[in-house]
Amino acid sequence: MIGYNGLDTFRHDVSIDMYVLQPSVSFAASDDLNVDLRLPLRRIERRAKVIAPAGTSKGDRDEMQSHLNLHHPSRTLTGIGDLQIEMHSPESRQWRWGFSLPTGHTEPNPYVDTPHEHVQFGTGTVVPRGMYVWTKDSYMMTTSVSLPIYANSHGFTAPPELSIYAGLRNEFSSDWRWSVGSSMRVQGYGDWSGMRDINTGYAAVLADVGLTHITDNGSWHYGVMIPFVQESFSDGNDLFEFGTTFAVTFSPVWSD
Repeated sequence: MIGYNGLDTFRHDVSIDMYVLQPSVSFAASDDLNVDLRLPLRRIERRAKVIAPAGTSKGDRDEMQSHLNLHHPSRTLTGIGDLQIEMHSPESRQWRWGFSLPTGHTEPNPYVDTPHEHVQFGTGTVVPRGMYVWTKDSYMMTTSVSLPIYANSHGFTAPPELSIYAGLRNEFSSDWRWSVGSSMRVQGYGDWSGMRDINTGYAAVLADVGLTHITDNGSWHYGVMIPFVQESFSDGNDLFEFGTTFAVTFSPVWSD
């Protein structure tokens, strides 16, 4: 809820649909190093409206709408994210390391009284990342962490993030496989020139199920991720709640 005129309250009802296409390429840089490249392409459709108290006058509603348009108007945004580079040794596939490059568009400080945009397509910095992958028979566990270490040109330092996943996977047949799992995501605080960004910082638990179909031309993966719990670390924030996520992935087989 947002205070209005010190007396009434009104609410911004904002929902977002996000579509992501993420081309990826894997190759052997040498006998001792494999490299994965991923570049997310995003389309964000935002719908926003004002929910006002009963009896609100047209003049007050217009002023409320102006306030909404200042912060998060209905809009469609498209752009690329940060290029993800991940490396590992063929002899030690458990450990992976890498970084992101600042190819995604960034916005200046949104906590101002002029029209602004909260959506950031990138961090604006090089962000180190690490991952550990453990597998045994049908069991799998991964842990990944990203640690931004400096601010971008707008004074924003992206929040650190930790993700832990555990799951099971097996096969129905030679060309169909299934997987189920659960993940925990923890995001720390970001900051604007030393001032904490209250719209960062949360912990969430999600579950997922997936099917993989293997064909002569490659493999198709179909997945669904469902959020169970999400808790923010700050009061009075405008963090979005996770929704159900659907994913379709195709990994082609290249032949000479």
